[in-house]
Amino acid sequence: MVKVKLFSINKKLASNILSLGLLQIVNYVFPFLTVPYLSRILTVEHYGLILFSFSFNTYFGVLCDYGFGLTATRDVAMNSNNKDKINHIVSTVTFIKVIFFIFSLLCNLVIVFSIAKFRDYWFIYLLNCFTLIGGIFAPGWLFQGMQRMRDILPAQIITKVLSVALIFLCIKSDNLYYLWPVINIVTTIVGAIYIQVILFKRYDLKYTLPTYTEIVAQLKEGWHVFLSTIAISLYTVSNTFFLGILTSAAMVAYYASAEKILNAVQSLLSPITQALFPHLTKQVTEDKEKGIKSLHEALIKVAILGAILSISLFIGSNFIVKLLFGHKYVDATTSVLKILSILPFIICLSNMFGIQTMIPFGLTKQFSRILIVSSICNLIFTFILVPRFSYIGTAISVVLSEILVTGMMYFYLIKSGIDIVRGRVLYYNQV
Repeated sequence: MVKVKLFSINKKLASNILSLGLLQIVNYVFPFLTVPYLSRILTVEHYGLILFSFSFNTYFGVLCDYGFGLTATRDVAMNSNNKDKINHIVSTVTFIKVIFFIFSLLCNLVIVFSIAKFRDYWFIYLLNCFTLIGGIFAPGWLFQGMQRMRDILPAQIITKVLSVALIFLCIKSDNLYYLWPVINIVTTIVGAIYIQVILFKRYDLKYTLPTYTEIVAQLKEGWHVFLSTIAISLYTVSNTFFLGILTSAAMVAYYASAEKILNAVQSLLSPITQALFPHLTKQVTEDKEKGIKSLHEALIKVAILGAILSISLFIGSNFIVKLLFGHKYVDATTSVLKILSILPFIICLSNMFGIQTMIPFGLTKQFSRILIVSSICNLIFTFILVPRFSYIGTAISVVLSEILVTGMMYFYLIKSGIDIVRGRVLYYNQV
């Protein structure tokens, strides 16, 4: 029987969790300072329009990321002492991201000027596309892989404080809603410049032109994670997008506001799960038995925290919505939030079964298959439920999809002989 020491933790891992925790506070608390202001000064329609445009832009963000957030992080973690190798990884990934950004920009132009629903607000969608620059030149995955997230804290603090200040100073009425994405572009570029300075001065990073072989190798390595990310977006981000396509901007505002709260709550666990990934990957690589025991211990801790967050979110949903968004959102958004409140617990389990276990064990193909199947099911749920139940149907679709993902991942791990619930390898069969 495995004994779990709930408060036993590696010092380097603890430092990385703390840094990631501070990053999450910066990334979510600072923007939430503007939520009560923006949700009240903007009409529900304009607020929903901006949130809808964010969800549309996320598709291009998924393309530009291409799964490097996991595969490149893993590569850096495994080569953290090899400076030359890290230079090549960063150069190759950045080059690919730039190409994907150019392609995304061209696709954005074609879509917004071809479809009437987008054409009326084409400038909003194009402005949001330029925020992808941050994902290219502010490589959080590099610092995560090196377990040095504290080095990018100043950049995040500066950009978020600047963003909050500019929103309060510049957006004084509803007809200035378009300045929201403009402010996002400005702060994104400021953050990217700051991080590039750190990379050159502190890490002596040297960009090199990647070879064809290096590019192909990175694309192949990230392919299955990329497919997984697309699948994940189909039952997360796509819910907001399809709700906007099938209903109205106001319905998007009601649902996306609840989702915003949910994401903020889930972000409390992100520092732990993000810091665990390189740590557990290294342990599984070195010793599978030891890695399984570590995964078992992590599962118990993360599941307990997830359950606490889910219960707290359900109980406090009405108060939170009223505080952040005001009375015009209370009835609709609270109903959505109560349905979504189970997700912190469910997603904790799926994260441990999927990202933390399947990927380190080399089960990326199976991981992506599960997500693809679940995303297809989610689309079916969406097109059945949303026309009838609007934003409530979207919330139900998301919950059903997440439960399906978690169940399938656990079933496949058991089938492969990996049981992190009991903390043992039954047998290791990489199907």
